[in-house]
Amino acid sequence: MCDWEEFRFVCNHSTLRLKSYCHYARNDPNHNCYGVKMLRDSWLQEARTTAPLNVLLAVPLVTS
Repeated sequence: MCDWEEFRFVCNHSTLRLKSYCHYARNDPNHNCYGVKMLRDSWLQEARTTAPLNVLLAVPLVTS
């Protein structure tokens, strides 16, 4: 079970990032994981009207 984290944006889009490989994927030459994806963290972008547009503020939603 590989560990993933999710980034959720104020525009309702989201993306996943691999946090760490599981035991089987680390030993596989192509890093294939056939197990369950474990979502370890979920980050929500805060919408702030006073912050510059190029600044992203993240707030943890789920922590393990």
